[in-house]
Amino acid sequence: MERAYRWLLAKGIRAENIAVTGQSIGGNFPVSLAIELRNKGVAMPAAILSISGWYDMELKNDTIKSNAKNDKLLTRPILEWFRETWLGGNDNAWNGPRVNLLYADLAGPPPHSGVLRR
Repeated sequence: MERAYRWLLAKGIRAENIAVTGQSIGGNFPVSLAIELRNKGVAMPAAILSISGWYDMELKNDTIKSNAKNDKLLTRPILEWFRETWLGGNDNAWNGPRVNLLYADLAGPPPHSGVLRR
């Protein structure tokens, strides 16, 4: 995502005219991007929006078990498969702040930032 963002900047699109959004696992990306840009001192987009973002890569939340009877779509095995597909084979730890935003320093977000939960 950072490469695409930097491409927009290189094309002359100003950061204050860019908004980044994502849903579910994609909801992780705009927040992660803002953190990376902040840490590198790069101008952040004007807005980020995370819709039902998936931040708990450790799958610690008790609702995974308590909702198991009702939630047939996002079962623990499916969540583990998604996590492995995304993070398997790279150096990002499931509890690392780059991918598990529950451990990230969220100070200094873009001016217009939001999180929508379902």
